[in-house]
Amino acid sequence: MSGLRALRVAHPVLRSALVVQAAMILLGAFLLLRIPLPDRAPRFETLTEASTPVATEPGSVRLRVVFAPEVEMSDVQALLQSGGARIVDGPSSVGAFAIYVPADAGAAWLESLRSDARVRFAEPAVAGAAQ
Repeated sequence: MSGLRALRVAHPVLRSALVVQAAMILLGAFLLLRIPLPDRAPRFETLTEASTPVATEPGSVRLRVVFAPEVEMSDVQALLQSGGARIVDGPSSVGAFAIYVPADAGAAWLESLRSDARVRFAEPAVAGAAQ
């Protein structure tokens, strides 16, 4: 009680300053609670979310392919050269290669790569996706 009594008998300027200070603290706490928290969810995009194909050379389709770790580079080259495909980029940090295949055989190449035991992943390359 002595604190409230001291406040009542305090100088009017001091009382006003304390009231303003309390009001500012309450306003600051209110505004702080209204600020939205940052989104902590990791940002990523799957291949199914992006659908814009990557621009390629005329007459070719660009595919992204990951080969099994035990496959030798000479086997990869032989597989690709047998059908007129070629590596244009890679391997990336995850082991993905970008390859160009003839446009008229793009779907057949994709199906062939997907069914090959030496291939872990094969998809058309899409814009915005990391190679």
